[in-house]
Amino acid sequence: MTVNPIAAAAADLNAVAAAHAPLDMWQVAHELDEIAAVDDFTATAIRTYSRRLEGEYPIDQSVLEALENLASAHADLVAMAEEIGPLFRRAHEADLSRGQTPRVSEHLWNVDGGNTTPSEPGLCPDCPADCPRRGTPHTPPVNLP
Repeated sequence: MTVNPIAAAAADLNAVAAAHAPLDMWQVAHELDEIAAVDDFTATAIRTYSRRLEGEYPIDQSVLEALENLASAHADLVAMAEEIGPLFRRAHEADLSRGQTPRVSEHLWNVDGGNTTPSEPGLCPDCPADCPRRGTPHTPPVNLP
């Protein structure tokens, strides 16, 4: 018995999704902007398969119509998926704003709200070029007035 290669590719997609770990939220934002492509490619694959069957195999028209309905259902999901990236950007507007237009020495803000102990002094490789203490031992402030 053979395995449907389209179903096998979909199973591979699940394995890729399970193993994928975005590096940061910026990568998540970009990936969510492209998430609609999953349904778009799926719809295209089903249509391609259906048209190949129609042109080269003696298949009943009702089966082709069912495949077209399936492809259309996936295509309809594209519009829903296209809303996810903008939703993410609205929900995380403040976070994105701080990253896209950071204040001078933005990295010195303690974003964990002071719930952790201060880090040990050390070289601060994450300092921006304009940080006056870049490359020198210092501890970011934990509690701000």
